[in-house]
Amino acid sequence: MRRRSLQRRLTLIMLAFAVGCSEDTADQPDRTQTPAKQLAESKPGKKADEVPETPPPTLKFNGVYRSTKANDGWQYLRFYSDGTVISVSSTGDSDAVARWFKKENTESKGLPHGRYEIKDQRLSFSAATKRGTVDYEGVIEENALTLKSHSRINDHRATRTFSFVQLPE
Repeated sequence: MRRRSLQRRLTLIMLAFAVGCSEDTADQPDRTQTPAKQLAESKPGKKADEVPETPPPTLKFNGVYRSTKANDGWQYLRFYSDGTVISVSSTGDSDAVARWFKKENTESKGLPHGRYEIKDQRLSFSAATKRGTVDYEGVIEENALTLKSHSRINDHRATRTFSFVQLPE
């Protein structure tokens, strides 16, 4: 019985934290409602039977995005929180590429790079080198990107899916 009471109290504390009030306030949540209903009712304009919205997918910075394998290997993209994106094609696997595929090496290794923009879950950027530029545009998904590309070097156009690969820290 004591354990159940402790679990109930912990649940209420977590719920109170989630809705932005403290455990000691007079506005204690109704203990007969589900946590989803309590959260929904705590937000203006929400109905009690609505489930809280899940946040939209975002870019991940702790790994690389790898395309499906093509004849000559994979294409990799790496994004940084400062707005930088780098790109490379390689036959190496994600772990091998990650050792040298870094923002600091864009000039020394001649990596295509640029700045990305996100607007309404749409991602766009251009990756440039001395040889030319490739433009990308597409959507951010949960653990992937679907991007259309257009090379201004040779006019090649493609649509690829890039899956996220988390790298060890």
